[in-house]
Amino acid sequence: MYMHYSIALFFLFSCFSPLFGSEKNILIIQSIAPWRRPFREDGFIAATRLLSKEYTLIYYDTLSRTHTHNTDFTKPCHCAFDLQSIDAVIYKSNWVGCMKYKPRELADVPKAIAISCPIPPPKRIDLSQYDVLFYETEWYKQYIKSHPCAIHAFGVNTEMMKPPEEEVEKIYDTITPCKISKHKSLFHLASLPGKHLVIGFPADQKVMQQLRKEGIVLKREVHPQELVKYYHQSGCCLLPYTVRQGGERAVLEARACGIPVVIDPKNEKLRELLEGPLYDHSYYARQLKKGIEYMLQKGATQ
Repeated sequence: MYMHYSIALFFLFSCFSPLFGSEKNILIIQSIAPWRRPFREDGFIAATRLLSKEYTLIYYDTLSRTHTHNTDFTKPCHCAFDLQSIDAVIYKSNWVGCMKYKPRELADVPKAIAISCPIPPPKRIDLSQYDVLFYETEWYKQYIKSHPCAIHAFGVNTEMMKPPEEEVEKIYDTITPCKISKHKSLFHLASLPGKHLVIGFPADQKVMQQLRKEGIVLKREVHPQELVKYYHQSGCCLLPYTVRQGGERAVLEARACGIPVVIDPKNEKLRELLEGPLYDHSYYARQLKKGIEYMLQKGATQ
C-alpha cells in the first residue's frame, strides 16, 4: 500500500517538476525482424520521437545488432556504444523476444518492459526484474496487477492515421491488417458478402493460397503512409480475433482514420479499445515519460 502511494505521489510531483534533460540516455531494446524494418513508423516510434526532444534515445536491435539515435533508422550503426552511459532501459518486446540481451554493464540500470503481446507473462518470468511495466489495455492489467509500478502506455500515430481530407471512393468492403497466418481466423471472410482485403506479412503461404482461392484480396505489409490509404478505401475494419490474437493497434488506427471497426463481440480486450478513448502518440509519450522519470528517480537514489 505504501509503495503504491509513493508512486502516485511521484507521478503527481513529476507533472510539475523540470525535465531531467537531454543528458539522460535511454536505451530502447527491440528485436526487429528484417521484413519489419522498413515499416517502423508506428505509435511507439512517434511517441519516442517526441521524447527524443527531452532525452537522448538509443535504439538497439538485437537481431541486426545495430543501433540508431533518436529515430534516425536510415543510418543504423554496427559500432559499439557506451553501455555505461545508459541511465534507463526500455525493452519493447513480448516476454521472451529480446530478453537474452542482458549485458553486465546494464545489471544495475533501472529497466522497463513495454509489453507487446496479449499473452500473460510465463510463470518463469520474474516481474520484479523490471522497475516499470508498460501495458496496452486495462484488460491486460489483470495479469500484472501484483507489480507496484504498472503504467498504461499505448497509442497510434495520428499524424499519419487520420481521416481523408476529401471523400475517397470505397474499393473494399472490409480491411483486415494482420500477419497472414492460420492463427488469425481469416477463413470465414469468404462466407461474407463483398470484397475483402487482408494486408500484412505473408507468414503462411498455404493460408495465402487458400484465401486467394476464396476470392480474398491479399497485399503484403506496406508503410503506414500507404496503409492509411487502404483504410480510407475500405468500408470498415474487420478484426475477427480472440483476445489472444492481437488487433489492438488496428482498432485505434481504423478509428483514427474514421472508419467503423467490427470485432468479435466476445473480445473484451478489443471492445475496450473500440469504446474507450482514442489514444494517440502524444498520450503514449506522456505515459512513457512517467515510467522513464520514475526509473531515473530510482537510479539517482541507488
